[in-house]
Amino acid sequence: AMCFRRELHQSKEGVTAGVLTLGGVDTRLHSSPMVYGRNTVNRGWFTVFIRGVYLRSNGGQTSKPDSSDQHITKLNINVLQVNSGKGVIVDSGTTDTYFHRSLKGPFEQAFKAISGRSHSNRAIKLTKEELLALPTVLVQLDAFKDKIDPALGSPDSIPGLVGSEIDPERPADVLLAIPATHYMEYDTKADAYTSRLYFSEGSGGVLGANSMMGHDILFDWENGRVGFAESSCEYYADVAEVGEDGEVEDEAGVEADCILGVPSLSQECMDSVDTSVCHGDGTTKVTGKEKWTMVVESPGLKGGMSCEEIILRDYAEDIHEEHEHPEPPIAFCDGNGLCFKERVCQMTCDDVMNEEKGDLSPELSGGGDSDDDNTDDDFFSDFQPCGDNLWGACEPTCRQEKIVSVLMTDGVCHEDKKLRKRRPCHIDACGRSDPCRVPFVVHAVLGFRGANAQFWSKTAEDEFMQAFSLAIDFNNEKGDELVGPGDVKVLIASPWFENDDPTRRALGMKMVIEISVYNQNAQLPTGYHFDPITEEEAEAFEVDATSHEPNAADAVFNIIDNVENVWKEWTRPLSTCEESDIEPLGKTALDIHVELERPLFMNELLSLQKQINGASRYASPFAPIFRDMAFAEDSKVLTSWTIKTEIGKSYVLYCYHTLFL
Repeated sequence: AMCFRRELHQSKEGVTAGVLTLGGVDTRLHSSPMVYGRNTVNRGWFTVFIRGVYLRSNGGQTSKPDSSDQHITKLNINVLQVNSGKGVIVDSGTTDTYFHRSLKGPFEQAFKAISGRSHSNRAIKLTKEELLALPTVLVQLDAFKDKIDPALGSPDSIPGLVGSEIDPERPADVLLAIPATHYMEYDTKADAYTSRLYFSEGSGGVLGANSMMGHDILFDWENGRVGFAESSCEYYADVAEVGEDGEVEDEAGVEADCILGVPSLSQECMDSVDTSVCHGDGTTKVTGKEKWTMVVESPGLKGGMSCEEIILRDYAEDIHEEHEHPEPPIAFCDGNGLCFKERVCQMTCDDVMNEEKGDLSPELSGGGDSDDDNTDDDFFSDFQPCGDNLWGACEPTCRQEKIVSVLMTDGVCHEDKKLRKRRPCHIDACGRSDPCRVPFVVHAVLGFRGANAQFWSKTAEDEFMQAFSLAIDFNNEKGDELVGPGDVKVLIASPWFENDDPTRRALGMKMVIEISVYNQNAQLPTGYHFDPITEEEAEAFEVDATSHEPNAADAVFNIIDNVENVWKEWTRPLSTCEESDIEPLGKTALDIHVELERPLFMNELLSLQKQINGASRYASPFAPIFRDMAFAEDSKVLTSWTIKTEIGKSYVLYCYHTLFL
């Protein structure tokens, strides 16, 4: 997909021109759903069919009018002439937009009647207010499908579609908005604007780069369609960060390799040794097992390094140093969001007895909060935590876990198993590319007046997901919840600008989120294992490798080869479901929209967020709202829509790689 932004300045070094997404679409960029026009040819350029052209008074940057007093004028056009010859192509390589010459008269007449100005391709002086007041051109394109799935709503409620008010016979057609800020080119030297809409074609036409601006456009050749989603095409620093090597690191996308959290000691050596062999001899050595636990922050993708391989390679990197543990560890994961590293350890009987008598305690941070209302999650607030102690990734089992660990006086991170938690989740690996499991995704854009996106963090995200799910279910009885915190995924938190204009002062923070609608009746094949390497198999790899390879380095690489082979041959099958399972879930998606549209939804959400907020009141992105809840009145759900996942398409909703243009 290609997303052109409008850059209002020039530079010899170049400017950020937008975003190119390989392998699908990046819904984090979208401010409206992606709607599809029909590609009318099976070879050559992507070609659309123009069904109608309209001018809207008082401008507006999107297909949705800014106010009720804006009027739409339909041009009297000859549809066959407008689409004659090669047709109307969508071409990013053509800077300007060219329509059939038969449109010239109707366009200029309507333009003059609406704006009081004559349309020409000569440079004119305009103030910014005058520019924004020029008519917005609306182009109606033939829909890929004439009917909309009722689960996604009606054409009148879906931004980017024509709707019944404009065309009652074809309400599902695509409505492409070309505002004056796109078709009027600004010359910085002359301080003047020139229209780059031309009516010169003897047949067909070209929707060029200036028509594509402000849209993420998917060129889907395999399925014979062109997708259009409205977007500022801005890519903020919290979405993509540049690493030390200069490469863009896509933090919110899916990493190829597994990412693990900080290892925490969950079973000490002394807890597993057999002291019955000591017989009073303190120098006798006893053997046990140490167990370390890590939260899976990202399970990675097929083709990347598995979590087990990451653990083994960490050991291999230290193998040339004097190793405290000469035997390779046993590495395995439970499929619920935790991975484990077990290794053989030895202690003398005296060491065991001394540790049993030892006084191990948390290492104090010295900056704790004396609040008496601390919850379990805040229990260690005076201590030095290890890692972020947040929820891990949602695994294919549709579960995720969190552990709480603290730095102790022995300098080691220790897990408190009593505080280990697990919850259901239906995002990321649970539903990625599996439409039977997650047949619908509700996409919503929220604007928080006064909030500061610079303070967004994983902690703030965890707290937000909890508050959001409670707000959606505010009026529902227990057992009838629509959403759980594990169903909510924050795609992006960025500055919120009026009309997506980054030259203006930020209003607050804009968040793009997705809510998964899960199908509990989806069935996986009998006997299917989510993680192909069990603890028993991991032990067998270690025993086999060490028996054939006395050298520790050779043994660990032998194990890595076995792990790689298992994952290479392992494939995760799609679940199966009945159509009758899917239909009721469409209503669930609509019910979520109903909750989002409640007048008091944002007030309730922010009140719950304030109650849950465990971070410093100054560090939270919502801190300005907490100090002045009047901001909540100006916060709003900017838009929401439903995405129906599909089987057999040439793109995957959650799997993409994004590049700067």
